[in-house]
Amino acid sequence: LAKWDLALLETQLESMTAAHTMNGGKLIGAMSPAAYGRMQDFMLKDGIIKSTKPIESMLYLKPGFVEAINKFDRNAVIADAKACKGL
Repeated sequence: LAKWDLALLETQLESMTAAHTMNGGKLIGAMSPAAYGRMQDFMLKDGIIKSTKPIESMLYLKPGFVEAINKFDRNAVIADAKACKGL
């Protein structure tokens, strides 16, 4: 199970890193309404979903939200994670 867990985490990290890069690489959690629209159109065309929804209903687009959640010391978080010995 540990190998599966690690593989899942590595895959999620790769996916999140790619999303971060595609959204400009500056803000974690940045959301592009246009990108969500393209994804929804692709999923509809492939039959993964049966209908589309307004993009505004899928994203939290409050002005300043993404900037606010990015106000943290990235290096401090990394240092804390590396220092963690587990529970």
